[in-house]
This record gives sequence, C-alpha cells and structure tokens, in this order.
Amino acid sequence: MSSAGNRGHFEERMGFPERMGPSGVLEGAKERAKDIASSASDLASQAKDKAQEFASSAACQAQQTASQIASQAENVLDNLESYVRRHPLASIACTLVCGMILGSLLLRVTKD
Repeated sequence: MSSAGNRGHFEERMGFPERMGPSGVLEGAKERAKDIASSASDLASQAKDKAQEFASSAACQAQQTASQIASQAENVLDNLESYVRRHPLASIACTLVCGMILGSLLLRVTKD
C-alpha cells in the first residue's frame, strides 16, 4: 500500500476530510488534540469530584463511629461506677488482686 493510501486511512481514522492538505491536517490534529485535552480535563474534574465525595462520606462515617464509641465508653464507665457504689468491698478486693497480678507480671518482665 502506498504512503498516500496510508495517509488517507490515517486522515479518515482521525476524522479529517479525505482530501485535505498538510496545513489542514495540522489544523485538524490541533483541534483533535484540544478535544482530547478537554475530555481529559473533564474526566479529571469528575474524578476529583468523586474523590471529594468519597472523602466526605468517609469522614462522616468516621465521625459517627467515634461518637458511637464515645457513647459506649460512657455507658461502660457509668455501669462500672454504679457497680463500685453497690459493692465497695468487692471492688477494692478486685482492684487489689488485679494490682498484684500486674505487679507480678511486671517483675517477671524486668527480671528477664
């Protein structure tokens, strides 16, 4: 196939009229490049919008989760305080046993 035949096929694939001179091809190529750049810019803008939407959603979920954890921690502390008020001696005994176990573990770790 001749180079003229190849050129015509190229021009046809690029959306150029079949009989266009070199300056016309150059202008057509410039227009096509501008169209491609514009499309790329639009896609980048859409990707940026989606990323911002995702980040906003993730931040909202994180805030809700943190709020739920804080609420649960508050409930645990309230229950613990209530238990200690109802059973003061058992609470003291439990604290002493936990302290002894922790102290024993710490001594073993420091001896090694």
